[in-house]
Amino acid sequence: MKKILLLAVIIFSNVYISFAQEKNIFLKELEKFHFKAYGVVNYYAFDWDTDPERRNAFDTERINMYLKYDFTDKIQLKAEFEFEHGGTGVTMELDRFEEAGEFETEVEAGGEVKLEQLNILFKYKPWLNFRVGRLKLYMGNASKLDLPTDYFTGQRSSMENALLPIGWYENGIEVLGDLGKNKTFSYKAFLVSGLNSSYFSSANWIKRGHQKRFETINADGLAVSGRFDYNLHNGGYIGLSGYHGDANKNRHEGELQNTNGAVSIGDFHFNIVEKNWKLKGMLLYGNLQNSDKISQANRNLPNALNANGNKTAEEFTSRELEYLVSACENLKNKTAKLSDAWKSTGDNYAALLITANGSKYPSEKAVLETLVGALIVIADEVANAKIEKPFNGANGGGVDPTEEESRFSHNSKIDFANNVRSISNVYNGTYLAHNGKGLSEIVASKNSDLDNQFKAEILAAIKAIEDIPGTFTDAIQNNRSAVETAQVKVRKVQETLESEIKPLISNL
Repeated sequence: MKKILLLAVIIFSNVYISFAQEKNIFLKELEKFHFKAYGVVNYYAFDWDTDPERRNAFDTERINMYLKYDFTDKIQLKAEFEFEHGGTGVTMELDRFEEAGEFETEVEAGGEVKLEQLNILFKYKPWLNFRVGRLKLYMGNASKLDLPTDYFTGQRSSMENALLPIGWYENGIEVLGDLGKNKTFSYKAFLVSGLNSSYFSSANWIKRGHQKRFETINADGLAVSGRFDYNLHNGGYIGLSGYHGDANKNRHEGELQNTNGAVSIGDFHFNIVEKNWKLKGMLLYGNLQNSDKISQANRNLPNALNANGNKTAEEFTSRELEYLVSACENLKNKTAKLSDAWKSTGDNYAALLITANGSKYPSEKAVLETLVGALIVIADEVANAKIEKPFNGANGGGVDPTEEESRFSHNSKIDFANNVRSISNVYNGTYLAHNGKGLSEIVASKNSDLDNQFKAEILAAIKAIEDIPGTFTDAIQNNRSAVETAQVKVRKVQETLESEIKPLISNL
């Protein structure tokens, strides 16, 4: 009996020792993991003059979670996950400034779930370490002071947020370290993936060029960046940051591959903490090479994505499909009304023109005067509105591309030429392969020289428009003489209609 009891005690002791050893191994392994997180929830009380009906709102701005794992004392894995605005899903919002205040459904979410960082740190010396993978780029103050307790207001710096990517992460290599006694100085140097100029804009400069919206990142153009800080006590610092890279090399289309799109940024930043007060600020300088050419190329990109426009049917949201169906129905209804108007029966417009004995058109002469008046309106609109406003500004304030009628499709020249062709069609009584009677027959019967002169003026105006080099957007700035020539030719058409053809018709 004693032997059995002794054996049981020995077995139990061995099991307990084994369990304790396993527990110690597990605890030691668990100690290699490091986890921290923070979150930001904002309440907005809006009082906007531009949108007085804007509702107050709560916004779960973001939750950031950091996970680190020590493979050894010298090698560490780091991952950062961010949940923005409550994560992903389908949301709806009322936009009072787009699409006549319609509700918009967005599949992008309430927000996003993103893997912001995934990298490995190789620790060599305090003054020399290496990090490889998806890295955080440190420019200015917002990149370093990103905790809610680090900035004074409810949101991060509006200046930095308007011009630079807030939370700027790229793929590449980082060299970093601390120098001097008590880590007086610190530095970071990066070789990383660059920006994409397809998403630059006058409103946000390079901010949207951060390549975070696609599954893979274009890496034909790399960038270099660096930061050097003099570290003060209490977490303060004074330092410099810089960035340089050619953003045109990462465009989806190759139209600017041979055009320098270098982005150069430099900043001086500081964060001083003294007892009960803090002082922080920065000076930022930036330069974008060939910004005019980038702006011109980006005008061809669709507004919704500001990308390359190659969208498949499967990529349309239900709201976008609903909009397309409605637009097609509207176009169908409008074209049906237009078709009916030109039927020569009943009270249709064509019937009123042909009979010319009613209150609208009491005589054939009244019909002819109406036609001439309409041609004058077309010529005036092309010369003094469609060309003049972008060419010299709506109020004579200089070039204004936003006034161009078809600047996103670059069809302005085609539209202008076709407008003048419509004058030719009515005057000559022709359209495509159809030939009929036009104003030309009446004018020629009274003044054949005037008829020939006006026909030549129409052709000259069309040719001058089509001879404008490149796009109209570019020409109003770089080929102004050609635009002015076209405008003069169209104005000549208008002048002849007003001063010679209209009086001839009125005197019939």
